[in-house]
Amino acid sequence: MPVESYSLIFKRQSAKAIGVSLDGEKEMIWLPKSVLDKVPDNALDYETLVPDEQIDVYVPDWIATDKGLL
Repeated sequence: MPVESYSLIFKRQSAKAIGVSLDGEKEMIWLPKSVLDKVPDNALDYETLVPDEQIDVYVPDWIATDKGLL
């Protein structure tokens, strides 16, 4: 499963997903935690995420394409 690292702005989260945006963009992109948790390089601690903080997220290529990151 090819993955890429993306530098995104954390906005908010739900029980099943995190909402992020590209720097300078207002549109939020929802990434499922179930997918992110399966990526070995992802070390996101959902409890410590701060809104409007820049985070590095490893996202599988198929979901990055689906969500418009690629």
